Amino acid sequence: MPRIIIALSLSFLLCLSLNSQASEASNVSLLQAQQLNSHPLVMEANQLANNLKAAELQYTATQLDVNNAALSLTQVKQVIHNAQKNLQAYQEQQQELRFFNPSDFTRLRQATLAEKVANQRAILIINQQRQSILLKTRKILTKQFMEEKSQLAILNSTIKNQQKLVQQATIEKQVIELNKAQNFWLNKIVSVNKRIDTIIKQPNVNNDTAYQALVKELFIAQENSNLLQIQITLTHDKTQLTTLKPEEIDETSSVTSLNQERQDLDDLTEQLNQTEQLISSKLDLLSQRQA
Repeated sequence: MPRIIIALSLSFLLCLSLNSQASEASNVSLLQAQQLNSHPLVMEANQLANNLKAAELQYTATQLDVNNAALSLTQVKQVIHNAQKNLQAYQEQQQELRFFNPSDFTRLRQATLAEKVANQRAILIINQQRQSILLKTRKILTKQFMEEKSQLAILNSTIKNQQKLVQQATIEKQVIELNKAQNFWLNKIVSVNKRIDTIIKQPNVNNDTAYQALVKELFIAQENSNLLQIQITLTHDKTQLTTLKPEEIDETSSVTSLNQERQDLDDLTEQLNQTEQLISSKLDLLSQRQA
């Protein structure tokens, strides 16, 4: 791409200095970037990206809530287990005291055990109720988590599709600009050919300085037009290449289908390499004729 821009800037027909061209190119790039950012598809893509960030935060928060509920449930189960174990031990001790003769010690011991049994029963009841609430909470949070996970997957898919639309719109805009530039050079070719026709019948035309300048001007216009056409083709090829990215290949595809897709990718890559070599050759030739 930079070499093509250099080739276009080589033409003396533009009658602009290199500094002016660089400044103008920078302004055009900035304007194009601003126009692209204001494009409805780009604005929608940006909004989807913001929605994705919010959804990811909510998804993470819900996942944390599910984990906390699971941890709390584990702790409650342990408390219930300990309370049941302690309750059984205190009840067994109560049974053992019945075999002893009544005394102040046994009465005090019975009262103490009765208080401990009551406390453990209270702990058991409270934590069983808490366990029931946590089970319901975990069920609700798990359902919410799965729904958010599904929504997140849908949003990611939507964003990928939106990015493709933005890319397609960007490429279409690039092709339109390239076509405009190519039309400029095609019109230049027509204009120069008309000027050549007016002087070609003159004697010793091959030694005429004006004729030689027009021939050179025609060559430059033709080469710039050809380079722009190659760039348009290259832009379309690169668009096709993006559709063959490995991450876009369906995992359920058969081996034959995957091999074909890989072959298509290799063929397109080779085509792009050949196009790049052609551009390089034409740039070298154009530079030699400009010298």
